Amino acid sequence: MWISKNRNLQKKPGKNNILFLPALFLTGKSHDPSGRKRRLPVSAGSPFLRLPAGTLFNTVFSVIFIFSYTFLPWKATCQDSFLTEEEMLRTVLHPGKERRVFGRSLHDPSLSPVYYTHYSLAVQTVLWQDPVDYDFFRKGEGERLEPFVSNANRSAGSALQLSAMYLQSALVYLCFGEEIMAARRILQAFRTFTDIPAAPADPQYLKIKGVFIFLAGNIPRPLLSLVPGLSFSPEGYTPHLEKAASMYPENSIFRLEIHLLHALCLLADDRPLIAGSLLASAGGTESLPALIRLVSLKKAGKNEEVIRGSGYWNIRSDIPWFEYLLGEAWLRKGSEKAGACLDRFLERYRGRHYRKSALLKRAWVALLAGRDNEYLHFLDRVKTKGYQMTEADRQAVVEAGYSMGIHRGLLHARLLFDGGYHYEALQVMQQIRPEEITRSGRSVLEYTYRMGRILQKLGRDEAALKSFDQTIKLGMEAPWYYPAYAAWQAGQICEKSGNTPKAGEYYRLCLQMKTLEYRASIRRKARRSLRSLGTPDAGNN
Repeated sequence: MWISKNRNLQKKPGKNNILFLPALFLTGKSHDPSGRKRRLPVSAGSPFLRLPAGTLFNTVFSVIFIFSYTFLPWKATCQDSFLTEEEMLRTVLHPGKERRVFGRSLHDPSLSPVYYTHYSLAVQTVLWQDPVDYDFFRKGEGERLEPFVSNANRSAGSALQLSAMYLQSALVYLCFGEEIMAARRILQAFRTFTDIPAAPADPQYLKIKGVFIFLAGNIPRPLLSLVPGLSFSPEGYTPHLEKAASMYPENSIFRLEIHLLHALCLLADDRPLIAGSLLASAGGTESLPALIRLVSLKKAGKNEEVIRGSGYWNIRSDIPWFEYLLGEAWLRKGSEKAGACLDRFLERYRGRHYRKSALLKRAWVALLAGRDNEYLHFLDRVKTKGYQMTEADRQAVVEAGYSMGIHRGLLHARLLFDGGYHYEALQVMQQIRPEEITRSGRSVLEYTYRMGRILQKLGRDEAALKSFDQTIKLGMEAPWYYPAYAAWQAGQICEKSGNTPKAGEYYRLCLQMKTLEYRASIRRKARRSLRSLGTPDAGNN
C-alpha cells in the first residue's frame, strides 16, 4: 500500500485507499488572503450546463470516492484523511505516480476536496499523458463538475472554481487532441466567469481574469470574435496575476500557485528568463514549480543550470520529465550521458505523446557519436512509435524524414546554440566548408539562419540581420521553418532598436511564408508581436 512522502498525509491501517496523482493548472477557490478557509453552501440549479448525476450523489459523495474504484484493475490507493485547502494544494503541486483523492466529510458542505481532486487528476493526466489516466479523468468529470454547476448561480466561490475546472479539463482535452471538447470547455469557463460580479479584491477572481486575458491574446482574431466579451487587453495578464499573488503572504502556497500559472503564461509568450526568475524568487520545495522553472531555464539556454536542477530532482521525484530534461541537456552539451537518460525516460514514461520527439533526440545521440546503425534504428522507431498529435511529435516525423541527409556539424551547432553555448556553436559553424552544404537547399537555409541566431545572441545585430535577410531571400517559398523564423527574429531586432515600422514589415512577412514546420507556433508569435505594436489588422494575416 502507498505511503505518502508528505508527513501530513498519513494513511490509517486497514483501509483501502484511492490515490490521485497531483496537479498543474488552476485553483478557482475564493479565498481569504489571510489564509482562513471559507465554507461554501451547496445549492441547486444550473444555468450553464446540465450534466447527469447519480441519484444518491449529493448524499453519499465521499462514500463513492472512497470505495467506487477499490476493485478496478489499477489498484489505486485512497487518501481518507481530511486535509486543509493548503495541504491539498501543496499535494497537488508535488505530484507522484499514484492517483490521489481528497476525503470529504458528509457533514462538511465545502466542495474544496472535489475541486482539488479534479485539479489533481488534470495535472496527473497532463504530466504522464497516459490513455488510462485520460479515460479515468473523463469518466469522473461529470460527477465532479455537477455540484459546482448546481451551486454556481448562488455562490461566487463555486462559480470561480467551476470556471477553473473547465479550464483544467480543456488543458487535458488539448493534450489528447480533443480540440472541439477543449474549445467547448473554454467557452463554458468564459460564460461561467462573465456571470460572476467583478471582485477586484478577490485574488482568485483576479487570477482567472488574468488567464482569460492571456487566452484572448493567443486566439486568432477571427475566432476571438465568436466569443463576445472576450477581448485582448493591451495591459496584458501580468498586472492581474501580480496583484493576485501580492494579496497572499510571502510563503503562502496559494501565492506560489499563482506564480506557477504566471510562469506558464510567460513561457507561452516566449519570456522564459522572466518565468524562471519568477519561480526562483517564489521559493518552495514542490516538484511541479521546480519542473516549470527548469523548462524555463532550458528555453532560455541555461543548460548548466538545467543539468544541475534536473539531476537533483530526478532522484527526488516520480515525474519522468526530469529525466527527459536531463537527457536533452546532456545532448546539447554533446555528452553520451544523454542516451541513458532518454532511454530511462522512454521506459518510465507511460504516454504516447512526445515519444517521437524523445526518440529523435535519442537518434541524434547516436549520430553525434558516429554510430550510424543505431542512429537509423531510432529513426525507424520515430516513424512507428507514439502518436503524432503534438507539434513536437509532428516535427520529429518531418525531421526523421530529412535526417538521411542531415549535416552532423549543423546539428551539433544547433544543439550547442540551444544550450546557450554560443561561442562553441560559432566555432563549429566556422569549421563547416561551403561545399558540404550546397548540395541541400535545406542545409543552406539552416546555415544562414543558424549563423544569424548565433550572431544575434553574441550582440552582433547588424551581421545577424544580414544573415536573416539572406535566409528570407533564399527561402520565401520553402516549406522549412528557417525563413519564417528568420523574418520574426529580424522583426525582433528592429523592434529592439526602435524601428517599429520595419519590425511590422518583418512580422507580416513571417505570416506570408509558406512554411509547414512549426507553422502554428510561428504564426502565433508573429500575430502576438504585431499586436504588441498596436497593428490593427494583425488578426487578418
